Amino acid sequence: MHEGTLFFANFSDQRLYRRSVAGHSEPITPEPDVPAADRYADGCVTPDGRWTICVREAHAEGDEARNEVVIVPTDGSSLPRTLVAGSDFYAFPRLHPDGTRLTWVEWSHPNMPWDGTELWVADIDPEREIAHATRVAGGPEESIFQPRWSPRGDLHFVSDRTGWWNLYVVHAGEASPLCPREAEFGGPQWVFGLSRYAFLADGTLICSFTRDGCDRLGSLRPGSSTLKPFETPFTSHLGGGSVQSDPAGQVYFVGGSEKRRAAVIGLDPESGHVEVIKAFD
Repeated sequence: MHEGTLFFANFSDQRLYRRSVAGHSEPITPEPDVPAADRYADGCVTPDGRWTICVREAHAEGDEARNEVVIVPTDGSSLPRTLVAGSDFYAFPRLHPDGTRLTWVEWSHPNMPWDGTELWVADIDPEREIAHATRVAGGPEESIFQPRWSPRGDLHFVSDRTGWWNLYVVHAGEASPLCPREAEFGGPQWVFGLSRYAFLADGTLICSFTRDGCDRLGSLRPGSSTLKPFETPFTSHLGGGSVQSDPAGQVYFVGGSEKRRAAVIGLDPESGHVEVIKAFD
């Protein structure tokens, strides 16, 4: 979503589409020679709204699918262009708030994303080429999950380097733990688009974490290592909670419990009040 325009991958043909507030949808990627041969996922939109950057899985008969990070004009005026390629798999391409830097996660056979991945950062210029690509974390024995930039441009991510999926922040090229805990702030990346934390406009981090078999929500103020938990009745966060925030400072997640069916939940982080927005059937 960018300024009222929704970008999505359509299941039937796997092309990227944009949908306006008025409800009109149109494709922005070409139809491949073989139907659904090019598949797009896990995208973000540049601050000016002109481009979307996402993962493309390209299928060719008789060959293994090729994965790469591509850039697509949001008006569909030109073909998708490859930005990053060479590894077997990619996920989480995410832009710095000012659009000048790109981060992503990559890995290759035989690893699964919960085994070993690498976190990379590169500069991206106005023509949307990348330069100075640098690995900042990860390796064959370290799983990196959900890199995300804070509003002021600090790169955050989740790593299992200690045996627990904990939160980290990168300063001057070095990663430091935010709040070391014997708890899981990440999880296995079964699918694209998982989100276990999000930022408020002031830089406060709202996160879902698992401890003692239960999921909880907590907040971290900028510069603080004190995790403040929220008291909610939702102890199971589906897909890690799918935690998101909006410009008004509200937080949304998917939660349930042994007594409550799963639902989309709204949270006011100031008061701690939670509201069921839509319960699942």
